[in-house]
Amino acid sequence: MPAAQHNAIPNTVAWIDPAPPAQPLVIPANTTAALTAVMVRQHNADLEEFSTFVTTMNTIRSLILDNIDNVLLGHLRDCLLNFAGVHPSDMLQHLIVTYATVTADELEANATALCAPWDPSQPIEGLWAR
Repeated sequence: MPAAQHNAIPNTVAWIDPAPPAQPLVIPANTTAALTAVMVRQHNADLEEFSTFVTTMNTIRSLILDNIDNVLLGHLRDCLLNFAGVHPSDMLQHLIVTYATVTADELEANATALCAPWDPSQPIEGLWAR
């Protein structure tokens, strides 16, 4: 869904990737023990959230690359990093913009192919391919 369309929905907030927490945590001088504990707890929560975010992005990227022919995403590939630096949303956006447009002729050809009788002498995989 385009960002403008998503943001038009009431009570929604656009997703923003979390920024990596500052490393190492800097605690100002003369900070109380109670405030230090709060800062450390928040910093650890931020680290965990960012780690979960990175793991999730890597998992989604792997799922896309495992199930989509890499040729379809070829221009996003870096010669050194391969697809490691490509955000999964960029991959999906490319696939939608490039391959998701279906013409009326393609729909009609698909409907015709679906209505055609299946030849049982052919392998069952042919039926799934239709």
